Amino acid sequence: MDPIERMRAYFRERAATTGRKVDVYLTQNLHRLAKEYELATTNDLKPVDDRLAEQWASVEDLEKWGFDARERVDAAARRVSRLEMGGPAGGA
Repeated sequence: MDPIERMRAYFRERAATTGRKVDVYLTQNLHRLAKEYELATTNDLKPVDDRLAEQWASVEDLEKWGFDARERVDAAARRVSRLEMGGPAGGA
């Protein structure tokens, strides 16, 4: 096989895709880039994750309260409707 053809075959099989180039670059330079651009690391994310969990719990509590409040309003509306129609609690 011709040496040029062998080189072409080698590079066809091991194409240096953009994704592969990026992976190699990041692997070699990630530590420097994190410092230079003050990128967040997994250690930096722990307090953020804790705060998000706390806020999520608050939102879930508010949703439960809203659901309970809607049930109470619906029950009150049904009672008012029965009273207006002369139901058992009212006398008409």
